[in-house]
Amino acid sequence: MRIIKKYTLLTLVGIFALTGCGKAAQNTQEDVNSASDATHLDADFKKNFDTIELNGSTYKLPMEYSVMEELGFSDSMDPAAELTKGKPVATVFSDETGREITGYIAYAGSGESGYKIDSKVIAILASKETAKDLGLKFYKGISLDSTEDEVAAVLDHMQSGDNGALYGIRMGDYEYLSVSLKDGSVNDIMVINGTDFFGHAQK
Repeated sequence: MRIIKKYTLLTLVGIFALTGCGKAAQNTQEDVNSASDATHLDADFKKNFDTIELNGSTYKLPMEYSVMEELGFSDSMDPAAELTKGKPVATVFSDETGREITGYIAYAGSGESGYKIDSKVIAILASKETAKDLGLKFYKGISLDSTEDEVAAVLDHMQSGDNGALYGIRMGDYEYLSVSLKDGSVNDIMVINGTDFFGHAQK
């Protein structure tokens, strides 16, 4: 097991620990952090890596929590549960058909704590198993239907496993786009733009 960076939240690691790509290459916080940084970072990637297309509309992370509600998603978190500034948490968004994506939300209000209505979605983790029919598209059109060649044309190869691979471009611990593949097809896609929302960034 690789050493998790000091400010990696256990909640993030717990949700990211998908098993689709084999132990050596998973779309996990620690695997992405331990892989080499991008060999190239062009201006377009820096500007647009955090763009997603959902239900035919385009959004950028971080985005207001209310956007997910407007798109017809509800989530698993108690509305009365308090969020602490600097400590993002995971929640599962689902629509009326049962399709799901995992989101990471961070309190963005004026105080030190508050409720999810005043939070921003800083990350999206989409799995082929639960989100395939949402029509999600990421940077340069990468989707859950993309081939490995299509992913490799956009992102750097980061790791390989027994039956899969991890591709991505990482600008920091909480700024990256990564795609894990299993048996040559996309297993899940993770994008996060959250550097400003973790405790060490707000001290």
